[in-house]
This record gives sequence, C-alpha cells and structure tokens, in this order.
Amino acid sequence: MQSRLLRRAYKIVGLTLFSLAFLVPIILGLINQEPWEQTAFRRQVANSIMLFGLLLFMLSREKVEDEFVDFCRLRAFRTALIAGVIYFLQDAFGTLGGNLVDSSFGVLIMQIAVYVVMFYVLKAGLFNGK
Repeated sequence: MQSRLLRRAYKIVGLTLFSLAFLVPIILGLINQEPWEQTAFRRQVANSIMLFGLLLFMLSREKVEDEFVDFCRLRAFRTALIAGVIYFLQDAFGTLGGNLVDSSFGVLIMQIAVYVVMFYVLKAGLFNGK
C-alpha cells in the first residue's frame, strides 16, 4: 500500500509555522500590553496557524520511508486516537475534576502531541510494545 504523504521539506515549513505562530503572539503581548478581550481574534488566528503547522509536520515524509515507519505511524495514530477518546470520556463523566484542555483546539493539539511523541519513540525503538 502506497501512503500519500507530503514532501520532506514540509516538515521544516510546518515547524517554522508552528514556532512563529507560538512565539509572535507572546512577543507582541510583551511589547504591546492590550486587554485580553482585544487579543481573542489574534489568538484564534495564531491557534489555527499552529494547528496547520503541526499537521504539515505530522503528514510529511521521513528521510527513509519504509514499512517500519508506516507501522510506527499507524501505532502512533492509534495511540493518539485512544488518548483523545479516553480524555473525552473522562471529561464527559467529570472524573478529571476540571477541564485540563478547555477547547477542541486543545484536544487536537494534545492528540497531535501524543502522535508525535509516540511516533518518534517507536521509531527510535525505545518502546517495543511488550
């Protein structure tokens, strides 16, 4: 089965977009002290750009793309999906004692972070799944 992924160069583009969307609002907030209500739209734009950058990073090819990397991708996607479902169920039943992640954006970022961490841990062979 041939997987359709973006070129490897998009990994750098995605990390750059994520970093800029994360750092620019922080720097602007330090320079220009504005009330919290005036920055809501810019925060939403920055969040969208961060999510897009992480998706570019996540969906880009690795240097060596073989069956092992596809297997690591599959296991990482599965783990991220299960983590999201577990979080959703615990949040729905109120067993978390408060919202750890307060929006759908936070849940998506959490799932992408779980995916990226698991993918590179599995790829490095640090966790053999036994």
